[in-house]
Amino acid sequence: MQPDLPIDEEGSQTALLPGMPEAGVHAELYRLWHSKCRDGRLPGRRDFDPLEMPQLLPHLTLFDVERDPLRFRIRLVGTAIVAAMGRDTTGLYLDQLERIESVA
Repeated sequence: MQPDLPIDEEGSQTALLPGMPEAGVHAELYRLWHSKCRDGRLPGRRDFDPLEMPQLLPHLTLFDVERDPLRFRIRLVGTAIVAAMGRDTTGLYLDQLERIESVA
């Protein structure tokens, strides 16, 4: 049993997603997110306090959702993402970004 995995309601440790590394930013963020899931509902922005996760903030992006028409505006882009992309896209809408091709 691994001590850093969240414990579910039955007292069992929560498994990571298939293929997810046991350590690193994604695993840490997933564990935090999973620990905020309560009563069958997904956590919202109000469930997270930036002070409890300073090491994760450079790796996060926040979006505003506009409903009519449906659009996603980039509210905040973490510094690690800006460095990786080579630009800050804060304030832009997703449909304003060029298509990003993945490098295999």
